[in-house]
Amino acid sequence: MPTPPCWASLLYAQGAFGFNVLHQMQTLWLVYFFAPPAETGRPVYIPLALLSGVLAIGRLIEAFDDLAIGHWSDVSHSRWGRRLPFIVAGAPFVGLLFVLLWIPPPLEGGLLALYLFLLLQAYFFAATVVQQPYEAVLAEMSHESATRVQVSSWKVGFGVAGAAVGLVGSGALIGWAGFGSAALVFAVLGIASVLLTVLGVRRLPQAPPLDRPISLFTALRLTATNRQFLIYVASAVLFFLGLNLLTLLLPYYATVILRQSEGLVSLLTAAFTGVALVSLPLVGWLANRRSKAFAFKLAMAALGLLLPGLFVVGSLPWLDPIVQGLLFVALLGVPMAALFVLPNPLIADIIDDDALRLRCYDRQFRPAPNAASTPPTTSNTPAASNAAAAVAHEIALRLTPGEARQLARRRSIHPEAHLEFLKGKHTAEESSPQAIELSIRYFQRALELDPGHAAAWAGLGECHTTRASRGGVTTATSGVSTAAAWC
Repeated sequence: MPTPPCWASLLYAQGAFGFNVLHQMQTLWLVYFFAPPAETGRPVYIPLALLSGVLAIGRLIEAFDDLAIGHWSDVSHSRWGRRLPFIVAGAPFVGLLFVLLWIPPPLEGGLLALYLFLLLQAYFFAATVVQQPYEAVLAEMSHESATRVQVSSWKVGFGVAGAAVGLVGSGALIGWAGFGSAALVFAVLGIASVLLTVLGVRRLPQAPPLDRPISLFTALRLTATNRQFLIYVASAVLFFLGLNLLTLLLPYYATVILRQSEGLVSLLTAAFTGVALVSLPLVGWLANRRSKAFAFKLAMAALGLLLPGLFVVGSLPWLDPIVQGLLFVALLGVPMAALFVLPNPLIADIIDDDALRLRCYDRQFRPAPNAASTPPTTSNTPAASNAAAAVAHEIALRLTPGEARQLARRRSIHPEAHLEFLKGKHTAEESSPQAIELSIRYFQRALELDPGHAAAWAGLGECHTTRASRGGVTTATSGVSTAAAWC
């Protein structure tokens, strides 16, 4: 796949600005708008407890929307590709529904809560229709690790700018023009940024569709067996859950632990964000020098060691508590930069692996219409069998009838073993040391499932030879491994 032009990648990445402008204003002000504190003198549209239930149920339903919309985009076909139509068609509805959130009708109590619930569901659905395909573009624009990390870094930069506008600019604009006018300005600004990505995405490489669509149930089942996906999800979900809880406690940390005013929260977030932005090039360098997985795990380990320090920051006698808090939170920005940048490229790599699994399932392991009686644990490759039959026919004069029949006989292939072999071949094409090591594991897994898989033996031997030529193992060790693979 060719590397996309820099200008197209930048146009794609700047879409993160628009998404964050809308998201941050909605996150920061929606609860306050419908259930303001009594001290403000503003009318309470919906009681806070009822509003919390509306938002919680809405987010729960949205989780199921993500699965359906993602699959819908995956199996779509159009002359604009399978992502761009969703972005173009959905963006205007996102802007319209966003503005309507801040213009409640003359309803009260439960009726207004029901109206808000339905409106939020429509808004969340429209936002997912646009953002899910937008995020999926990263996995399709390039298979090069460096390109993915670079584009993801740009997205983080634009996203932080959008978050700053949404968090800081929204307060000033609301105070000057009111919620409705501020929402209209932010909707125009955000949707213009999202639609501007069309110019970039239109010029990006388009991933070819599957030969035959995969059903949603089959896609979910195959994804649930993707070991890389399960490991990533388990670690990322638990980590970011804890991180979000700490983020919610930041105002309490500033006021209760450090005994300062709420204004310190802005200073802490500014210090953290500034250091994170400065650290983005370091993340890209480390990911390209070692691997994305290495940089991601290192960042998580560093944060796991640093975050407990929040319990002692502010109590050290030899430094002002405010300075302690600022320095410590700024230090957290270095590993957090990796966790801002790397999740999307890692997901893109996992998508590559999942796409390979789906294509193998589609092309190799679906039974032919006249092969309903084939046992599900084995699969035949008609092309290889036809080639073997042709060879047997050409050299029939030199073979006995029994030998010719044996040569032409179709060999049963273990589908899971062949899938592991294909994953190994696909990964080895990257040729990096990490890719070679991963390919070796794929080939070894294939041979555990089918010890007679000759192609897996050949691939394993090639990987050991490549590793030895780079000094990855000693010559003697590599010679033994290679000999075992070829024997």
